[in-house]
Amino acid sequence: MEYKNLALLMLVMSLVLLPVAYSTPVPSYFSKGTYAKYDLKMTAQAKGIQMTITGETGWEVLERTSTDLILLVYGKAEFMGFNVEYKYKVYIDPNTGKVKKVEWIQSTGGQQKPLPGTEITGEGIWLPTDVKEGSKIVVGKGKTATIVGTEVVKDASGKSWICWKAVTDEGIEIYYDKTTGLLIKMYFSKTMETGQVELLILLKETNVSAGAGGILSILGYIIVGSYAIPVLLLVIAVIVIVAVIVVLVLLLRKPSRPTTAPAPPSPPPPPPS
Repeated sequence: MEYKNLALLMLVMSLVLLPVAYSTPVPSYFSKGTYAKYDLKMTAQAKGIQMTITGETGWEVLERTSTDLILLVYGKAEFMGFNVEYKYKVYIDPNTGKVKKVEWIQSTGGQQKPLPGTEITGEGIWLPTDVKEGSKIVVGKGKTATIVGTEVVKDASGKSWICWKAVTDEGIEIYYDKTTGLLIKMYFSKTMETGQVELLILLKETNVSAGAGGILSILGYIIVGSYAIPVLLLVIAVIVIVAVIVVLVLLLRKPSRPTTAPAPPSPPPPPPS
């Protein structure tokens, strides 16, 4: 049953990655061209099988008018010979912070698709920078993390950031810049009896300036039932869920039985003497 627990863990991870919300209204500095890119790496091991997923996720402000803030949110990954790419636009009212619609992007252009059973909401907060060790911060609806200290973190380009380190009840480590609130790194590792999952999300490029103020609270939530899923998480959720399917196929596949060679024909009877 351990492989099932491993798969469930990966699915849970897909719902708690990058726990962001947004402010009301959207800050003025969040202008056209603002972006952040992250490297994504996940490894999973179970029953002697190892799978590594590598990719990129991020967002960029495409346009800002008096009525719309348009974000491009994307994710792409490679694993076991498969390539996954996922993009969509998020339209936000900059005056209220309300997510107006999500428009999925395909190779043939943009096409708006409804999300069955979901509702867009403006609920959310900033990740605060005016905290201290022991403070609890909200990192998603019903989710909190505890500030455990300060740490210098290097991003993928080698740049050092002075970060607050926060840890959730699930053991997810979140490192965000003390000045801007920008997510720099997220790490999670879980070992079970016969399996392990390890995840690393690391900032590799951004044009957010150090004095801009907090930025993690931009993307909003999509409510599915009673669960609040940050919009950006849907990118990683798709990647991880596809990966889980691949893992389950491998783990559930029964080894083929060796083919039994046909018995050789009986030798002819000896000639009569």
